Amino acid sequence: MSGNDYDAPNNDDTLPHDDGPEMDNELMAKLQHFVVYGNPGEPPASRVDGSRWRQRQFKDPVTAPWDLPLGRADVTKLVNGFEPSEMEHKWMCCSDDPEDGGTSFEVYMYGSWGGEKRISLQVKVPGGIGGAKVDRGETGARIAGIKWERKSNGVVIEEEKAKETALEVCNWVLSCDLKI
Repeated sequence: MSGNDYDAPNNDDTLPHDDGPEMDNELMAKLQHFVVYGNPGEPPASRVDGSRWRQRQFKDPVTAPWDLPLGRADVTKLVNGFEPSEMEHKWMCCSDDPEDGGTSFEVYMYGSWGGEKRISLQVKVPGGIGGAKVDRGETGARIAGIKWERKSNGVVIEEEKAKETALEVCNWVLSCDLKI
């Protein structure tokens, strides 16, 4: 070792390039994730109704069916939503009051800065939210459909990308444990 206790590798690929330092793939993926999803936050103490936030409606929505199983904890987190408390929280999520004895409700996902509705999820809970068997697969609690804004900043959002985004908002922002 040299006096500075660090020996630089003898590999030309590690030398700085004219276009600036390279970012490794893992760091780039984390940065891209932060740009879209922000920081996770603490779950709310009570249900978020979204009344304190600007809520812009869809301009050109697209819908698709979905059959994604939900566990009891996931149903509760979807009903309760999330209210941002800092700029690094990029999403506000709220839900309708569950209808029909808690057998169906809709979850809305808004970009927190501009209040644009980006995604809504249609949730079905056949046993009702208060039912004793709201568990993954037992009662059939599920996300039954998805609606999303067709374009974001001029880019067409395909169904797969909309579902991927919704899944990550559920898991990252709402602390759900959803898997496709």
